[in-house]
Formats: sequence, structure tokens, C-alpha cells
Amino acid sequence: MRHSLLLLLGMLFLSYALTTHASQFSTEDGTEISYQDLAGDSEYLYLLFPAEFGFEQANIRLGTRMQKEGLHTWVLDLFSPYFLPISTASMDEIPATDIAALIDFAHRQSGKPVVLVAYGRGAIPALRAGREWFKAPLNKTALKGLILLHPKLYVGTPSPGEAQTYMPIVTANQLPVYILSPTQSPSRWRIEEDAAMLQSQGAPVFIELVQGVRNFYFHNPQPSDEELALRERLPATLQKAAHLLGKLELPSDPVARLNSEQSREAPKIRGIEPYTGDPEPPDLAFEDTQGRMHRLEDYRGKVVLLNFWATWCPPCVHEMPSMDRLQQDLGAAGFAILAVNMAEEREVVETFLKRDISVSFPVLLDNKGLALKDWDVFVYPTTYIIDKQGRIRSAMYGAIDWDTPKIRAQMKALMDE
Repeated sequence: MRHSLLLLLGMLFLSYALTTHASQFSTEDGTEISYQDLAGDSEYLYLLFPAEFGFEQANIRLGTRMQKEGLHTWVLDLFSPYFLPISTASMDEIPATDIAALIDFAHRQSGKPVVLVAYGRGAIPALRAGREWFKAPLNKTALKGLILLHPKLYVGTPSPGEAQTYMPIVTANQLPVYILSPTQSPSRWRIEEDAAMLQSQGAPVFIELVQGVRNFYFHNPQPSDEELALRERLPATLQKAAHLLGKLELPSDPVARLNSEQSREAPKIRGIEPYTGDPEPPDLAFEDTQGRMHRLEDYRGKVVLLNFWATWCPPCVHEMPSMDRLQQDLGAAGFAILAVNMAEEREVVETFLKRDISVSFPVLLDNKGLALKDWDVFVYPTTYIIDKQGRIRSAMYGAIDWDTPKIRAQMKALMDE
């Protein structure tokens, strides 16, 4: 209660304080880009990009936390100036040339070199702006690089069994990048590949793993103790990253060619889809919350619904009651559900199952997130359907209602084979 009250009072104070310091930058066509100029005595000016959730109070809270530690920060609103709806697709509509001009303006206005800070899908407009700035006849000492917090660099979330497709701007990057990757992120096991793609043109890329926290840990509404502690240390981490980027020489090569491959996610109707990857599943063996070992191979002869989830994932929690109803309806006839909790401690999971939701199927504990890479888990929840012969038959990401007549019919058809 005390933490909640202090957080609420802090939000109200920050909201009031910041709305009185709004500034604007005019583009060539007269578009007015708003930003909150949070003054600080730091060597660098940090431009904080919004993510796919829009210009929200979380951005302002993060910017103010940075200002509190002396980091001069501009919190950018890049949705309202272009009348963009708050969505992932809108991130593709932010004009890179405008933001490149804003970078130059920010440097001239502050007299400081600039570092771009972005998280989630905000990494894409930040990378595009950096490329446009690199192309333009601007002061090449103005921009020092990008700090990306758990960036989303793919065209869209691939279905299980499909390879990820990177946005074209990722392999065209020529600026230094510092990545902060939470260890409880589904993308943790692909961060080295992300870095390799960002390095395609020879740009230096650094990775720092943030231990024991989730994506968006710096503004999760229900933070863990670890997240609260690391949230307070984030400004110092950003400052350390900026100083490292600031020591590097920028490339003198011509701007890299931008591949014209697909850069938008095709609309998908979410549901169970035929699996297109290798039908032979990876090994899977974990203890459940009662200490009993479960091996996937021991379930041969049954249809298995294998679900990867986390307690902090609302869609995961939302679909669990319907999964439990499906288990109770079909479990006696050769059907089993295994729910693998990803990268959380036993105590967290046990408390969740006692306090928030009760299920009749085993909950397995992968507290190191070892299965994320082997099973191509990009998001939570991700689910695989495995037939009686032990082959992966179908898969999906995202939550659905598992006890509909259609789903039951699909499961029973596999059970009857």
C-alpha cells in the first residue's frame, strides 16, 4: 500500500511538473513535434523515443528518473504530431527525415552530443532516424549512437517453427549500439543474433544482460523487488553506455543500402496453425511444483498441449482456466497439458498458483529459461500440440479460449488417430 501511494503521488507530481516544460520543434513542412526538455548537467543529451504504446506517463516517469540523476533528457512525442493511432504499425509511419532534423536541432539547441534511447518497437524509428542523420550533410559529431532496451527488431512475431524476419533497417545500421536485454525476456536467447544483424555493416554493438527482470522492467505497474532496484540504477547504466558509445569513431563509409524487402507484418488470424518446422520436438525435462520430474518422451501415446507461460503475462493467465477445463474434460482419454513456466523462481510460481489461479495439470519449472531457445519461444504464451507419436503437429502464439467446440474437436481428432 505504501509503495502504491508513493508511486501515485510521484506520478501526479511528475505529470504536473512536466506539462509545464513542453517544447516544440518545427519540421520543414511545419509539423510541430513536442518534447519534454528535462534539463541536466550530463555530458550528453538523451533523446527518449516512445514505444508502440504511444507517448504515455511511463515515458515521462523514466525521463524524470533520468533527470533526477543529472541526465539531460528530451522525452519525445512522435505519435500526436502525425495523428498516428497507438499501435506497432504506427511506428513505421514516423518520418525518419523529420527525426534526423530533430537530432541536429537537439544538438545545436543543447550544445551537447546526442544519444538515442529507445525500447521495444521504438528501436525501429530510432534506427531509421540514425540512418537518415548519417546520410544528411549534418555535423557528424552530433550523434554518438543508440541505447536499445529489449528492442523488437522483427517484421512481426513469427509463428512457432518459422524463422524471424528482421526489419530492413536492422542490417543497414551503421551506428554504435548498446543493448540492454533482461534475462527474463523471451528474446533473451536471440539477443546475440540481434546483435549480429545490427553489426552487418561493421557497427560496434554491445550487450548487457539485466539479471532477474522482465521486459519493460523500468515501468512495470507491479514490479518485483529486483525490478525496483534496477529501475533506480537504470540512469547510471544509461550514462555508462553513453560514455562507451561516445568514445567510438563513427564510420566514414557511404550510407549502407536499405534492402526493400518486406517491412510490415501481414495481418494474422490467431489460432492453432499447422506446424511448418521440424516435427521432431526438442528434449524437454523439468520438475513440477511438487518436485516430480516430467519428460516429454514419457507422454508418448497421449496428445500433449505444451504451453510456455509466465505469471506476469496477462494473456497467459487469462487462458489458463479454459486450459484447465479442457484438461478435465479430455485428460482421462489420452490427453495431457504441460505448462512450462519460464524463468521465474519456484516461490513466485507457487505463490501465484495458491493465490491467483488453481489448475489440475502439471506446472513445470524452467527457472533458467533454458527451453526458450530450443522451442523458438518469441512471446508468451506459446503453445505446441504434440501427437501420440511424439511429433509436433500444430502450434501458435498468443492466448485463446481452449474449451471451444472447435478446439475440442481438433484435440479429439488427434486422440483418435
